[in-house]
Amino acid sequence: MKKIFNPLTLIIALVVIGSCVKPRLDNIKYFNNAGNHGIDSSNDLTINEFCAHTPTYLDSDGGLPAVANHWVELYNPGDTTINFASTNYYMTDDSTNPGMYKLNQFSIAAKGYCIVETDSPQLANVTHMHANFHTGKGGGFIGLYKFVNGSYVPLTKHLFAAQTSHYSEGRYPDNGTTWYDFAVPTPLAPNSTTGGVTLATYQ
Repeated sequence: MKKIFNPLTLIIALVVIGSCVKPRLDNIKYFNNAGNHGIDSSNDLTINEFCAHTPTYLDSDGGLPAVANHWVELYNPGDTTINFASTNYYMTDDSTNPGMYKLNQFSIAAKGYCIVETDSPQLANVTHMHANFHTGKGGGFIGLYKFVNGSYVPLTKHLFAAQTSHYSEGRYPDNGTTWYDFAVPTPLAPNSTTGGVTLATYQ
């Protein structure tokens, strides 16, 4: 008996196969960001510099006495402002808990910087965001994620070794792929080799 081709069967098969293909094309740039500095994360928010040991950057947020808090500098390499109140960016010091701290205040302009303090409680009506985790001078992990279609997608994943007092660690140039230890930290400004740099370990 001659079999008759059924186009409906072909259509159903294509729909089933298509539903199994991930990532969706409109989110492919996020799912490519698997490493420290993802393939396309140069167009998205990134961790650019941080200081986890005896920082000299003084903060007097909320009228409090000035203290030298540990800090992380975020950089927006894109051409449009990022408004954290309407986005889904998260920071963490635990790779198993990417949603630890949601960036939910302020905005960061195109080609601009912002500071997130990482050794203070979360405060209201302040100049900077205050994360609910601590970056330790003995080394650790720091990550920046974006929540996309039910998944935390890494934009920056960085392991760092024990830190040197008064030094910072970051990318050079800004948003570059290589991390260095900076003798002269540059919070809220372009990273610089002034004072000398050494290649960071545990990248």
